[in-house]
Amino acid sequence: MDGPTPTPGPRFDYSSGIPKRIEPEWDTPREPVSPPPQSTTSTKATIRMAIAGAFLFFCGVMNLVVGSVAALAAVVLSASEPEAVLRVMEKREPEQVEAMRARLKKDNATFDDIHRAYQGMATFFALGGLATGILGVVGGRALQTGQGYGLAMAGAVVNALPCISPCGCALLGPIFGMWCVLVLMQEETWQAFGRSRL
Repeated sequence: MDGPTPTPGPRFDYSSGIPKRIEPEWDTPREPVSPPPQSTTSTKATIRMAIAGAFLFFCGVMNLVVGSVAALAAVVLSASEPEAVLRVMEKREPEQVEAMRARLKKDNATFDDIHRAYQGMATFFALGGLATGILGVVGGRALQTGQGYGLAMAGAVVNALPCISPCGCALLGPIFGMWCVLVLMQEETWQAFGRSRL
């Protein structure tokens, strides 16, 4: 008949010559691990960067949409003949076409000049909208995530320039762009990007 199972006794460490009791791990009280406190400055900087980045991202998306429409208009205008466009306009608005013909005759210009001007304007808005749109989307995302300081600054500066993009002409680009530039120049933002001022 088996007897009761003996419980293991205390263990000792004899490496130093003096017996020292080894405490089991489950008997040793453990200190509760608390997460390191996050400073209020970095939290405010993160929120500020997220909001500014969202507005820059929105500005970039709007530039992309208008730039895509302008690119489509530029392609249609380049593929169409000025006289065909004039005939379509005469069917829809004959009075306006007559008034335009009289104004062109007075200014010693032709409908081809107007066609080229509209095509150039559509191409300008297409190039400006697509370029600033891509930089705005990428820069806004970089500002939100705190990765890619150069991209965030490039997107903010390009969108802050007036009259080179659809949002720039509507004054949304300069407002959002300058705001993002000011956010990017703050010390807390530099620290959030892992940079330090020289």
